[in-house]
Amino acid sequence: MRPACDRRLFASAALAAALAALGTPAAAEDLYVATGGSNGNDCQSSGQPCATIQGAVGKAAFPRNGSTGPLTIHVADGVYAGSGGAGGGCSGYAVGLVDRVCTASEPCVIAADNLHQATVDHYQGFCFDDSHHWTVRGIDIDSDDPSASSSRYEIHAHSGSTNIVVEDVYLVAADDDRGPAIRIVDAVDGFTARRVELDRANACAGQDLSLIH
Repeated sequence: MRPACDRRLFASAALAAALAALGTPAAAEDLYVATGGSNGNDCQSSGQPCATIQGAVGKAAFPRNGSTGPLTIHVADGVYAGSGGAGGGCSGYAVGLVDRVCTASEPCVIAADNLHQATVDHYQGFCFDDSHHWTVRGIDIDSDDPSASSSRYEIHAHSGSTNIVVEDVYLVAADDDRGPAIRIVDAVDGFTARRVELDRANACAGQDLSLIH
């Protein structure tokens, strides 16, 4: 007589096959920045950090395409001065994100280890040029440089960037008319500012300010 089949065995095999078809979710990518770091490090641990946020951005894999996982750049306490050296539509900014594509399932975050204890000190702060699904959290931006001759924007999103979030940020803007603290232009979709403090009235320019909420 033929032995009875163990249906549990077939069910387990079917479940294993289904999980294999889904694939293993990509591991998160964590990079680290500190004032005593070096952009020559691999930046994959707090013991081997990059010296600048831009340096860490250059270490990350783009686009985040389903196999790279979410990205978090951890920024230690301190003051980060000077331009990051990005080109394109973000030339001259401390942090320039040009064609840096993240996704809803694999978002990218630049976050201070401690709120308001990390400061980007440059006359132009964060720039997003055709970049997507980025959050800047807890990093203050000081653009009050009287010697700078060009426009000064702490946050500049443009060229179709989408889903940009800036939260828990204090903007130290210059007391002149060389540019708004936050500039949003060129078909940006989904810009959100939460708990952002400004030190002057000329706060925003560009698209409808209903985008700032």
